[in-house]
Amino acid sequence: MTSDMLQPSRRAFLGGVSVAAAAVAGGSVLTSGALASRTARAAGLDDEPATQADETIDTQVVVVGSGLGGLSAAITAIEEGAEKVVLLEKKRTYGGGTNFAEVFIGPDATEAEARQRAVEFQKASNYVADPLLHYTMAIEQKANSAWLFDKHGVKTFIGEGSGLTFYEGGSGMSCIRTLLPQAEALGVELRPSTQAISLLMADPYTCTGLRARTDDGKVIDFNAKGVILATGGMSTNKELLAQYTSIDLEKVVIDGPPTGQDGDGHVMVEATAHGRSTHLCVSSLFLNVKGFAFNSPLGACAGMQPTNLWVNQDGVRFADESIVRETAPCNKVVEIQGNVFSIMDQNGFDRYAAGGAQTHYTGFADKLVGQPIPGLAADFAKYQDLPDVFKAETLEGLAQKMGIDAAALQATVERYNGFAETGTDEEWGKDASNIWPIAAGPFYGFRLSSGMPNTNGGVRINTNAQVVDARYKIIAGLYATGILTSGWVGETYLTGTCQPVALWGGRKAAKHIVANRL
Repeated sequence: MTSDMLQPSRRAFLGGVSVAAAAVAGGSVLTSGALASRTARAAGLDDEPATQADETIDTQVVVVGSGLGGLSAAITAIEEGAEKVVLLEKKRTYGGGTNFAEVFIGPDATEAEARQRAVEFQKASNYVADPLLHYTMAIEQKANSAWLFDKHGVKTFIGEGSGLTFYEGGSGMSCIRTLLPQAEALGVELRPSTQAISLLMADPYTCTGLRARTDDGKVIDFNAKGVILATGGMSTNKELLAQYTSIDLEKVVIDGPPTGQDGDGHVMVEATAHGRSTHLCVSSLFLNVKGFAFNSPLGACAGMQPTNLWVNQDGVRFADESIVRETAPCNKVVEIQGNVFSIMDQNGFDRYAAGGAQTHYTGFADKLVGQPIPGLAADFAKYQDLPDVFKAETLEGLAQKMGIDAAALQATVERYNGFAETGTDEEWGKDASNIWPIAAGPFYGFRLSSGMPNTNGGVRINTNAQVVDARYKIIAGLYATGILTSGWVGETYLTGTCQPVALWGGRKAAKHIVANRL
């Protein structure tokens, strides 16, 4: 793991908490068991606390993170009447995970529809999701959508054949390009290359600001009436993520931002009365191959189509491959096997190149559906030497390269091809139109990995986006939004809980601060 994927040093982290506590609370020093936990050690924290900041700035609202959650919070705070708003972004560029976002908000909801939506999310999450959060977001969705699309001009389109809404251009970069100059014009003080490293706490239940460090090492304390964390998940910090999940992360690849989702917001919150961040969901949505680009056409053909044959480490077919149409479940199916190999023959490869892709659930893959892919052979040539890519003239040779029993694979393929002939999948019930025979060499195999765009959850909030402890007692002055927050999903990602949550929470937090704390 590179240094930019790790958390702030223990020196900075402890300094931000203890020094501020001493200064603000008359010498009372805040301590937290979380700082001595495995989580903190995984974050690369050392033991020597700093003594003071290089500069102290008084402001009203501090927002951490420049994705949709952070920008909507900062802009709304100004619009609601705040006069001093600072937005910190640890990277040199803005947008965070929103730059990689595609699907956006669902339809507006009436009172009855909002309650029904909350019930549906409860059930879909196996009753882990908080119905009050979902209800509140749904009932306010109309106003938030109007704010984003009508008032601030963010543009979208409907994906062909999918019915899903995407940002203009297929990713959230267009959203950031639209909002960022508006935030600056309103007077939001934008500070890139400035990482929040700790919260300033008068006591475990009172946040009075935060400490940050610039890229050149300057430490700044921001005293504020409200702190809004929109720091994202921890998908790019697998060392830290391993402390929160039971999933074998060797079977997971990052299919979202390559850096920046570091869990720093989670670690900062753990130093308050909130305590340990719990129920963090690894939100895997796309199957891909290690080393492939997120938007690789070959990756879409190998990992996202119902027309391939899947076998596990024993050469045995174990599912209807059409499960790829259910984005979250298909990842869990792959994660529970030792290995999952997606197999196609040369005829199948050529059919994809001629326009045989069916996928409809990502912006880039949507464009492949029914369209020729002239660069598919070049894409294979680009990746053919990767450890999880296999090609052989015979099935026996393919099995040997994949490290599975050749006889078992041959028997599986013979049964599968028989289903193609009879038109009935007697094992798992796949539709006959999706059973492409595995017969013409050369043969291709791809070891699939679960594709993780991000994680969801960790920090508890109430319906005002305020951070709360385990009994929902409020941490005054501290707010959180976006995929940092819990209460939205269960063990798998549920559609409509990333960008909509970021927008709702950012605006909700800003409004609450202006109305109640300024």
